[in-house]
Amino acid sequence: MPQTLSGFRDSYPEITVELIATPDGYSPVHPDDIDIAFRTLEPGTKGHDEMVGRRLGSLPVALYGSDDYLNASPPLENFTDLTSHRIVGAGDNLAHIAAMRWLSSTTGDMEPVYRASSMLLLLAAARNGIGIDCLPCYLGDRETALMRVLDLPAEVGAEPWLLRHPRTAIDFITEQ
Repeated sequence: MPQTLSGFRDSYPEITVELIATPDGYSPVHPDDIDIAFRTLEPGTKGHDEMVGRRLGSLPVALYGSDDYLNASPPLENFTDLTSHRIVGAGDNLAHIAAMRWLSSTTGDMEPVYRASSMLLLLAAARNGIGIDCLPCYLGDRETALMRVLDLPAEVGAEPWLLRHPRTAIDFITEQ
C-alpha cells in the first residue's frame, strides 16, 4: 500500500492522503468517515454491505516459525505435527479471521502459548521464536528470520478489496 500511495502522490501532488488503520485491519468502517477504504474481507464479513468496490486479489496465509525455534523443535511436515509445537494464537479481535479459526480447529484442545491482538504482534512473536504462527504470506515471506513451514488451504485466506460508499458527490451531481 505505501508504494502504491507514493506513486499516487507523485501523480497527484495536490491531493493529501490520510491513511487510517483500524486495530485489526478487518473492522468495518463507516462510509461517512472515508472516501475509499482498503479492506481485507473474508466470506461472511459483516459491516461492509453498504460499500461497493473491486476485489484486488487474494492474500494467502501460511504457518511460520523462526529458524531458531524450528532448529530446536521436532520436524513439522504436515498439520498433524502441530501437536508437538508451541502455537501462537490470535487475540479476541482476530479470532474471527478464517485462518485463525482454521488454526484453532486444527490444533484442537491445544492452548496457545501466546496470543496477540494484531498481525504485527503475531509477526513479532514468530520472529522472536515464541512458536508456530499463522501469518499472511505478504508479511511472513519478507522476514528473513522466519521460515514458511506449511501453506494453509486457499479458502482460509482473505481477499483485499478497494471500497467506496455507493452514493458519492460525483454520482449525485452527474445524475442531476
